[in-house]
Amino acid sequence: MAELASAPQAAGGLPPKLTIAGLPISLTSYDEVLEVIGRRATDRALVIAVCNVHSVMSARRDAALHEAISEADVATSDGVPLVWVLRMIGRPGQTRVYGPDLMKLALQSGVACGWRHFLYGTTPPTLDRLRAATELGLVKRTEAQVLEEAFELFTALRLEHQVAQIEDGSEPDDHIAPMDLDPLTRRYLRDAFRELEAVQRSRSTELRAAQRPG
Repeated sequence: MAELASAPQAAGGLPPKLTIAGLPISLTSYDEVLEVIGRRATDRALVIAVCNVHSVMSARRDAALHEAISEADVATSDGVPLVWVLRMIGRPGQTRVYGPDLMKLALQSGVACGWRHFLYGTTPPTLDRLRAATELGLVKRTEAQVLEEAFELFTALRLEHQVAQIEDGSEPDDHIAPMDLDPLTRRYLRDAFRELEAVQRSRSTELRAAQRPG
């Protein structure tokens, strides 16, 4: 079921991994992942995968997914069952490293450290798919409203940022440093991420409930 990963610990002090059902999962914590992000190399991307039981089982059937997660620098124990397995096989202090919580902590740390954050997926086609899913009853209208409002905020911040760059004669990009925003905008951004986290938790709970046997 589980065994120590045969690959040596990666260069740069990345956390070691334990193989669960054929997929290497990192023995790590929120603080350690944030530390790894903070001292990441500048000449390559740092890849972090957040894994639950669905990730593990899907990777057994999908070679490309298995390769992507296996090659990630860090693969956290996002799902509680993975935490249980790690505790049972000799890692009693292992805690859950839940994706939405990790994202929130990374954003908070990023403000203090001057990290730049990039948000992908907020495009008009994404909004169209969200509205279609709402009409089909796949997404609650209250959740859709939260997601649309977050979309509008992210889009407005991006446009304002790019307009300011064009006015300064700079090449427009999507690099927005939260610490450069005014306090009120940072507050709106923080609140938006909290609302998104609540939607993610709700959808995750509903998905787990639907997957339970009758």
